Amino acid sequence: AKNEILTSALKSRETAEGKASTLAASIIVSRDPKAADQQLAAIARVTAADIQRVARQYLGDNQSAAIVYLPDAMAQGAKGDTVGIADTVKVAPLVAPKDIVIHTAASAETRVAIPAPGAPVSPTIPNAVETKLANGMRVIVVEKRDLPIVTATVVAPAGGASDPAGKAGTAALAASLLTKGTTTRSAEQIAQQIESLGGSIGAGADWDAAFATVTVKADQVAPALTVLADVARNPAFAQEELDRARKQTVDGVAVQLKDPAALAGIAASRAVFGDRAYGNLLSGTPTSLPRITRESIVTAYSRAWNPDQSALVVVGDIATKDATALAQTLFGDWKRGNLTVVAAPVTAAPKPRVIVVDLPEAGQAGVVVARPGIARSDKDFYAAQVANATLGVGFTSRLNREIRIKRGLAYGAGSSVDARRSPGIVSASTQTKNASAPEVVKLIAEEMTKLGDQLDHFRCGGVLGLGGGGD
Repeated sequence: AKNEILTSALKSRETAEGKASTLAASIIVSRDPKAADQQLAAIARVTAADIQRVARQYLGDNQSAAIVYLPDAMAQGAKGDTVGIADTVKVAPLVAPKDIVIHTAASAETRVAIPAPGAPVSPTIPNAVETKLANGMRVIVVEKRDLPIVTATVVAPAGGASDPAGKAGTAALAASLLTKGTTTRSAEQIAQQIESLGGSIGAGADWDAAFATVTVKADQVAPALTVLADVARNPAFAQEELDRARKQTVDGVAVQLKDPAALAGIAASRAVFGDRAYGNLLSGTPTSLPRITRESIVTAYSRAWNPDQSALVVVGDIATKDATALAQTLFGDWKRGNLTVVAAPVTAAPKPRVIVVDLPEAGQAGVVVARPGIARSDKDFYAAQVANATLGVGFTSRLNREIRIKRGLAYGAGSSVDARRSPGIVSASTQTKNASAPEVVKLIAEEMTKLGDQLDHFRCGGVLGLGGGGD
């Protein structure tokens, strides 16, 4: 438990924003910028006897309440217990303690002037050192010595673009099961071992790759990477874990299909890419998920998770030679497979069209304007990122300014350039009242025209998830 708390505190300090928040909280709450470090030191001194003493004092039965939620019984008219208020309970006005410090804004005359900007800071890019094991696995190490924390990720070309026809969601489901048990560890043992080290472990997939990752304090790297290697190399794909994960995914997708914004995005991808690769739903659908068997999962894993197409990336407070040695120990005997990575096919831009999805009970419309984009390797990738930031990233972006700030048609509007191994998707989206959806589509198209000087560079059509009366 102490390791978990310490690791979480270290992770929060990895960014300038995190460090600033930690200092601000210490100053405001404790009036001492060193309070956060003092708190961590106090946590390190906590003993088992301290835990038992606190439990006896605060966790007694006379201080607890059990809440049981029985929706089926309640639907049949069952009533819950009536909670009475004892006569000894007295209500008194809430009065601030006399010793509390009340902060008031300084007047314009007494306010300290904002410091002048300092000299420009040149960013220091960490140096990535890459080696390759004899089995072909790439090992990439970035030393960052400012905090005693390390993150390691194993990544393989096992993304959703390789899902078999009719079985969308295979890659995502397989990746989610990596941490749910190996041939030597159960899901519970994996969680317990990583938590005992104060770390966190997770796995997942996107369109072009799948990954397993662990973050831990620097002094616990070896045992944490041992678990990570087991997860990446020896997943069990137990049937009961597959059944549980599939049911959870189906439930989640069912919720998405009732949400106008989510459904508009799903429809936009299908409109842009068709029924191939990127046009599927990454997580799968209520139709495709039941078709995915354990054999489907095992086959997908064996075709993609091989050392000569995988990489181990280690970043943090660890020497390159130590990380490389660990990689050799844990992954050096991983046997090569016969993997051929095939990129998703390039999709021709479809003709402009408008698709309307009628959701009679929806209170708002989800609006998406989308078209095929560019690949991550495209020479225009960085220019596209800057253009996208101008169009729809941030409160002052063009889309948000026109749709929210000027007209109040939505809480926000944005755009994205999703560059993948093969050309991805460019989209702009928002949610608005059903009646104002056509106006919003027009505004998005106009802003794209202004930015690109020609609308055809951005637009393939609009997708609207509309509530009742959306004709």
